Amino acid sequence: MTFQEILVGAGFSQAEAAKLAGDEYFAQRNSNKSAEEISASIRSMAGIYSCSEDDARKAVLSHPRFAGLDHKRVLEGIEREYGCERAQSAKAVLSFPQFAGRDHKRVLRQLSRIGRIAGADQSRVIEEILKRPVLASYSAKRYLAAIDIGRELRKEGLHNDSAMVDVWLKNDIKSPYVPGTKRLRISQARETGVYDEASPPPLMAVLRRGVERRKLAA
Repeated sequence: MTFQEILVGAGFSQAEAAKLAGDEYFAQRNSNKSAEEISASIRSMAGIYSCSEDDARKAVLSHPRFAGLDHKRVLEGIEREYGCERAQSAKAVLSFPQFAGRDHKRVLRQLSRIGRIAGADQSRVIEEILKRPVLASYSAKRYLAAIDIGRELRKEGLHNDSAMVDVWLKNDIKSPYVPGTKRLRISQARETGVYDEASPPPLMAVLRRGVERRKLAA
């Protein structure tokens, strides 16, 4: 029996099994297991996260390394660092399985510092991380580029207040880097003379429009 067939026997669809069997990390650590052993692992995850076995399979499919974690320890670490309940921790992990493997002490320390600069206190930072754990996956460089944009907008009279933070959180996937550069912040692009006012970072244009609309609606 092939590994793909074993995965189908453990409850994955043919397409899901093919994807997991093709993941080198997952295959190296699970190809010697039986369908029953893999099914037992899925049931254990479902029990720890108080979710269905289908939800546990979806988490593994989304992030194959998720299958090899000590899930009790994962939830204990999140509860300890963010001060949240087990159900809230589990919900955050299932919505973004990569969150489970983060160094949460470092994440909270880094994002709290960034939050202070952006005008958000630690309670707001924790609330947003648990609501949208993908925020914990961004690099410090990306956050600093976003803060750079905030400084530029303040020069235009758009204050770096909660309104700007709200707009950014709804548009965080927008790039904070200057187009046509190798991920330069706007201040870096200005310093090197390559910044074109007509081509601001995508996030800057979105923030400007969003904050201006909020001001008009107030």
